[in-house]
Amino acid sequence: MDKLSILELINYVVKCIETVEIRARNLISVDDFTGESGELLLDGIAMKLQTIGESIKTLQKKDAELMNKIADNSYWSQMAKMRDIISHHYIKIDPNIIFEICQNYIFELKTNVLELKRTHLSSI
Repeated sequence: MDKLSILELINYVVKCIETVEIRARNLISVDDFTGESGELLLDGIAMKLQTIGESIKTLQKKDAELMNKIADNSYWSQMAKMRDIISHHYIKIDPNIIFEICQNYIFELKTNVLELKRTHLSSI
């Protein structure tokens, strides 16, 4: 992933966010993550959040100044930390947190990443 350009990484993050939005569109409660199909849904969303976090970490390394124009480092670090939890402590994933991300934070993240893309494109 390090060899991808900043624009390719941003586009990849947008695609992952859109996948999360599609997967989460019918979520009503955290109970939707129970049972076999619910666990598959939780796993699929968690995997996309993991790859979003990894991409954000890479973007921070490539151009922290660009990232900080949109949001401060602590904002972006939250996604990177989520990636670390999903990658290294998968058993500790709380479905309530994944549900809350889908319901309350994914739209804001998409808005910020699209602004990141606009800012990047205007600088090249």
